[in-house]
Amino acid sequence: TTYPVLPSAGHAQLRIFNPRDCYLPATIKNQSIIIEPFGMWTDADIRLMDNESIPCSIDLSQCNAGDRISSLIAPIDGQATSYVIEPTSVYSYKDFINKTKTGHPALRVLTFNNLSSTAVTQVRLLKSNYVFETTRSEMSQAQVSQIAEFQPGKYTVEVNGLAVDEITIKLGGVYTLQVYVTESSTKIGLSTITPPNSIHILWQLPQYIVSVVAEVMCVIPGLNFIFSQAPASMKSLIMAFWLMTNSAAHLIVITITAAHFFDRL
Repeated sequence: TTYPVLPSAGHAQLRIFNPRDCYLPATIKNQSIIIEPFGMWTDADIRLMDNESIPCSIDLSQCNAGDRISSLIAPIDGQATSYVIEPTSVYSYKDFINKTKTGHPALRVLTFNNLSSTAVTQVRLLKSNYVFETTRSEMSQAQVSQIAEFQPGKYTVEVNGLAVDEITIKLGGVYTLQVYVTESSTKIGLSTITPPNSIHILWQLPQYIVSVVAEVMCVIPGLNFIFSQAPASMKSLIMAFWLMTNSAAHLIVITITAAHFFDRL
C-alpha cells in the first residue's frame, strides 16, 4: 500500500488549489511557480517556527479576476490546511489526507462558483446516490463539501443535473474534485491528495502461506512432545503453559496493532 504523509507535532501541510480554468502564476516561499488549471501546489512537510507565516503572491490577471495580490498564509501545527486565493479574501479549510478505515476511496468537492452570491452547486457521481451540495457565500466564491466514501471505479460526474466528464478513483486514494461553474460552462478536475494503493492485496498470500507452514511445523513437534514424551502427571501443566505462551504472543501482536506505532513512519 501507499501510506499517507501525516503532519506530526511541530509540522504542518499546505495546499493551494486553483479551481479555475486558467493558469495561475504565483510566488510562494520566494519560489516562482505556475499552478495549472484545476491543479494545486503542495508542501507536505513544513517545520513550524514561532508564529510563522508563509508569504504568497498570486497573479490573477490571467483568470480575469484582478491583478497580483499578496497574502500571508499561516500553517497550523499538526494539520493539513488547504487554501483558495481569491481577489478579496483567502478561503481555507482543514483537509482530510488519511486513508479511510475501509480502504475505499474518499472524495470531497471544491467548487468555485461565478454565479450569484447564493448560488447552489450540486455534484453527483452517477451510479451512486450521494449528492455533494455547496452554497456560495457573499465573502467567497470557493466552497468545500464534506468527505465521502465510494466504491472504486469510473464515475460520470453530474453538476447541477448536467453530465460533465468522467473520473476514476482507486482503492486507498483520497481525492478532491474541483468544480468550476460559470454561466456559460462547467468544468471539473480531479486532484489526488493521497495516492491510491500501489500493491495488490493478493501479494499478501505468500506471507500467509509461510506463516501457516511455520506455525504447523512448530505446533506438531510441540504437541508430539506433550503427548508422547512428557510424564502423565505433567501433560496438563505443559499444555497449559503451551496455550499461555500462544495467548501472550497474540496479546503482543494486538497491543502493537492497537497502539499504531508505525502510522507515521
